[in-house]
Amino acid sequence: MSEDDIYLQLGHILLDTSPAIAMKVIVEAELSPENDHCQFLFDYVDEDGKQDWFSPVSAQVDSELFDCLVELRKIYIQNGITGGCPIWSGCVITLDVAVSKLAVEFKYD
Repeated sequence: MSEDDIYLQLGHILLDTSPAIAMKVIVEAELSPENDHCQFLFDYVDEDGKQDWFSPVSAQVDSELFDCLVELRKIYIQNGITGGCPIWSGCVITLDVAVSKLAVEFKYD
């Protein structure tokens, strides 16, 4: 899977799992250094600008997001896209539903 494919998959997952009233979906992810588990926090913003949390309807969502992020980290490591720094340990994924725009902000320890 290419980096672009991963970003597309992340967008599809978030779009499919977000509440119907969501105008923006925000997911905070913290990955273990060993790539064996991940913690997720799911939020959304409605059309009135109110932010609230939600839980995906299925644990499969966590699994699919986790797989995408592990694969993305592998791509960064294999292609030397770390700029000589340690690999990112987490990220904030934001999907603007209205314009179908995905943004990923990486977090470092």
